[in-house]
Amino acid sequence: MEAHGERMSGSLPADLTSFVGRRRELDEVRRLLSSARPVTLTGVGGVGKTGLVAEGLTNREIAGRLVLSQRTVKTHVSRIMTKLDLGSRAQLAVWVVRRDG
Repeated sequence: MEAHGERMSGSLPADLTSFVGRRRELDEVRRLLSSARPVTLTGVGGVGKTGLVAEGLTNREIAGRLVLSQRTVKTHVSRIMTKLDLGSRAQLAVWVVRRDG
């Protein structure tokens, strides 16, 4: 799978984000991290598990995209929701939309 013709190291597609070439956003992230403890999500890093849930993908679809087992994805999604004190995938999607503005 290729995303916009680019690939990350290994076999995972590179997803373009709003942070590419966005100095203002990066400065805001640095400011926020200086005053709050970040939440660490387990699993393959930097592939956007939370965003994939917010896009409406099922655990099976996420597992296929990230080459993980469905059980691993279920565990990760559960941990994300617990850390954010959310009760449903829909609430997680709302959280992502609010976070991303």
